[in-house]
Amino acid sequence: FLNLYFERLHKVISEQGGVIDKYIGDEAMVIYNLPDSPPSKSADAALDSAVLLQNKVQDYSEKWGKKYPVPQIGIGIHSGQVIMGAVGSKLRKDFTVIGDTVNTSARLESLTKYYGAKILLSGETYQLLEDKDRIRFVDYIAVYGKTKPTKIYQKLIYQEVDEFEKIEKSYQEAISFYYQQHFHEAMSLFKKCKKLSPRDRVLTIFIQRCKQFLQAPPKPDWNGITYLDAK
Repeated sequence: FLNLYFERLHKVISEQGGVIDKYIGDEAMVIYNLPDSPPSKSADAALDSAVLLQNKVQDYSEKWGKKYPVPQIGIGIHSGQVIMGAVGSKLRKDFTVIGDTVNTSARLESLTKYYGAKILLSGETYQLLEDKDRIRFVDYIAVYGKTKPTKIYQKLIYQEVDEFEKIEKSYQEAISFYYQQHFHEAMSLFKKCKKLSPRDRVLTIFIQRCKQFLQAPPKPDWNGITYLDAK
């Protein structure tokens, strides 16, 4: 079943101009570097693929869910420079890509579970996108093992779109209050949003942070960055 699953996903990725670098268990690392096109095209292609892949998984879940354990996938997208070439020993080499861009993408994929998101993208990718529809700001973080921060965003799909439409205005106001260090006002709005969208994990995270900062205010030089200490 897993081979059949990968075969279908490979088709979606290839049609969007992506190249599968490697499979890692039930995961795949994909490169988008469309020739003779601006970086925005590669960013849009990567995001379009992510949405199509989630659609494919949804279809598989409806068709095969009772017979096979269909994986629930999280997708992380980051844009930047990589080192590409043959890596390995004299006995065996793999043609692959390495570098901070690759590592950050992997961290974002891992964070989809933390934020309860199906698709996360970095601020670097978000800035390149031509189509920014149905995307919300999620956090300002330094991923595990890195000191350089990045803003992260969530591509909203399925019921996420309907849920966010109920809270969008209050959510944006709450985020603004939070980064201005008005934590009481921010927490009140996040709680209001939570009543309308109880499954939204991002709201839970910000409510917890607001409580912590109200009990122990941040240092005077606080810049809003959250340093994550887990992969």
